[in-house]
Amino acid sequence: FPEAELNATGTPFKGTTSNGEVVGWVDTHIHIGGSEALGGKLAHGRPFHPFGITKALNSCEADHGPQGTLGVLDNLLATGNPVDQHATDGWPTFSYWPNPRSQTHHQTYYMWMKRAWMGGQRIMVNHFVANEVICQVWPLKEHDCDEMESVKLQRQLLLDLEEYVDAQEGGPGKGWFRIVYDSATARDVIADGKLAVVMGIENEKLFNCGEFMGMPECTEQQILERLDEFYALGIRSVFPLHIFDNAFGGTEISRFTKDAALMQVFNAGNIWETGHPFASTTCEDIDSAEPATVDSKDYGLFELALLQLTNTPPTPEDVPGRECQRNARGLTKLGDFLIDALAKKGVIVETDHMGALSRKRVLAMMKERGLPVVSGHSGTISAARDSQRIVDSGGLISNLPDKPSPTAVDYIQKLSALYPAGKAPASGFGSDINGIHQQADPRADAAEKPLVYPFKSPMGDVVFERQRTGERVYDLNTDGVAHYGLYPDYIADMMMQPGGKPAVATLFRSAEAYLQLWEKVEKFSRSRD
Repeated sequence: FPEAELNATGTPFKGTTSNGEVVGWVDTHIHIGGSEALGGKLAHGRPFHPFGITKALNSCEADHGPQGTLGVLDNLLATGNPVDQHATDGWPTFSYWPNPRSQTHHQTYYMWMKRAWMGGQRIMVNHFVANEVICQVWPLKEHDCDEMESVKLQRQLLLDLEEYVDAQEGGPGKGWFRIVYDSATARDVIADGKLAVVMGIENEKLFNCGEFMGMPECTEQQILERLDEFYALGIRSVFPLHIFDNAFGGTEISRFTKDAALMQVFNAGNIWETGHPFASTTCEDIDSAEPATVDSKDYGLFELALLQLTNTPPTPEDVPGRECQRNARGLTKLGDFLIDALAKKGVIVETDHMGALSRKRVLAMMKERGLPVVSGHSGTISAARDSQRIVDSGGLISNLPDKPSPTAVDYIQKLSALYPAGKAPASGFGSDINGIHQQADPRADAAEKPLVYPFKSPMGDVVFERQRTGERVYDLNTDGVAHYGLYPDYIADMMMQPGGKPAVATLFRSAEAYLQLWEKVEKFSRSRD
């Protein structure tokens, strides 16, 4: 069979430092199974195929129509115009996709991920993603819209991928892609120079716990039963909240109040899912609140109606007097129960996507237990996102690297300032790739100051040329992070920027930081047995 090329020579480093720490970077937020989510027809492509790349990354016409006319979401996100067209050819020409702004074409083919591993990646946290509303709205689908069934489907894809990589590398257990279920195994895998893959969930209704008009669609007993079920399936990291409100609390709304059209779309989605719009309040009191002062609340039909009457739906930020808004709905009593159950079970809690009131309540609960949290794909470092409190908890904040490398360096510098003197900062990537999120474009000054090929990895153990897939040759200077295999190039580009070398050193401490965080979560769980 034909195959994508690595264009990387050398043997990736193995082992640990003299004090037993691993070296490498973690991607705390990736969606390998994004093609299977949302009904299975919204995105095109797969991380592998039994008959090779000609099937895995073939023409997207079957999903996106002739000239991409049915790929309206991809067209909208890439150009701002849903009725635009795009070239559908995949292997071997790839005249249009993958590219940084094309968000519904697969970007994590297994050979591309292997190239990232050769560039120093040592942990990957793969979150199975699902959204019932988008799945129901999208007319083309081949899978059911039940979110937890989608999680199981994507999990099977990941298991199949591990088996496929093993087959390419000589047999069971020999592949560089290793799914792990505890931190000790992850350390062993990384010490052997391989990639430790952690499984997590990011969906709207975790454990099918949605709400409608304030009434939860699950009970405490069902939460415990479903937590046991999915823990047994290997889930070790979860998002209690995502885009829409659910039975556990209120989600973050500030990310879409900057755009009137986007705000209307998400508010309509919340009405579809919950029967009610978002309720908003101003940021003034919430952002400065101490977590300990934020308590959880129950929202029955009367309380929810009162919340909607006393707090207006979100409005665009250009409306006078409404420049900054937060979700008025915080964590519910059922949300309290979930967070406690996750802590006792030894599951890592992700705080991204939580509304400010929900997040502050979670941070208070975790502080009581001496537990860290993960902010796995944070776009900003700020008091509004409780960045200092997350760092102080021993948590890990990862950069969302959706802009050229100077922005990533600046982000890490701002994050590093939150760490106390004498404590080395750590920050991973949270690529959100295949998660309907763009990757980094080329640097504006790349023509004048290009990344020079070939280049060496930060460890100096692997030499990288331009990556070639079929007839297409990818160059960070002109293509940006078109697919996952260009992250070594992106890191090399970071090294070229002012402050880039210490920023990359911070990045390469992130795998160890994640393991230490995971160990604390596991230790707390064992203490509860």
